[in-house]
Amino acid sequence: MQWKAIEPTLTETDYEVWRRDRDWTAWKYRMWAEHRPMPTQSQTGMSRCFCGAELSIGNVADHVITAHQGIGA
Repeated sequence: MQWKAIEPTLTETDYEVWRRDRDWTAWKYRMWAEHRPMPTQSQTGMSRCFCGAELSIGNVADHVITAHQGIGA
């Protein structure tokens, strides 16, 4: 399918899902570049973001959405 056929069918929700995935990926690569473990890579399930925020397995997704929105733009 070409973009011209797909674009009219997309909703704002589709774009938001894409933006969140883009930002998550950019955040993840920055964490790796700065040699910071993900909470899932820690025995305690805790980690620290490159911005200094404490992360847990339960809050990492919300943190990326709120603190790093647009990081992949």
